[in-house]
Amino acid sequence: SSGINAEYGVVLAAMSVGVLVMYVLTAVFGLLTFGLSVDSDVLVSYGSSDKLMLVSRVAIAISVIASYPIFVFLGRSALDDTIRQGVTRVTGWEMAEGSEVRRAVELCVWHATALGISCLTSNLAKAISLVGSIAALFMLFYPGMMLCVQGGSRAWSLAGIMLALLGIFIFGWTVGYTIYEMTL
Repeated sequence: SSGINAEYGVVLAAMSVGVLVMYVLTAVFGLLTFGLSVDSDVLVSYGSSDKLMLVSRVAIAISVIASYPIFVFLGRSALDDTIRQGVTRVTGWEMAEGSEVRRAVELCVWHATALGISCLTSNLAKAISLVGSIAALFMLFYPGMMLCVQGGSRAWSLAGIMLALLGIFIFGWTVGYTIYEMTL
């Protein structure tokens, strides 16, 4: 069991570092290309007629669509583990009873949140920013929570707490800043 937990921690840490490197590289090249006039969504700064940017946008769309089930699974697992071990102290068997209904409700809440944000926002760029803020939860908070629960050691649990806190911070900052921009 501890070998599986250690492997999970290594995979999660490698994935998090990979995502961080990609975001930093995107930000640096966007800043180098456009200077201070770069948009927060770097791809928006490029022209819509650029064929390479069209390929980038399609690749990102495919990536988001393909990764969504994985992130929903991570979020659901973290929520289930939190409920099972932290809140109610129920057993896995008790959690399994009625799990289809619970999972359907959780999935509907995720979809309704994303859809609600999109529908209530008149500006598409702001809607994308708000919905995109949920990515911080999927990429940092939920994996961090999973690492806390299944990390196996104090160091992995601390790394999980750091990831979770970073995810909450980025989520809150993005939502707050986007709402602030919408009021201007």
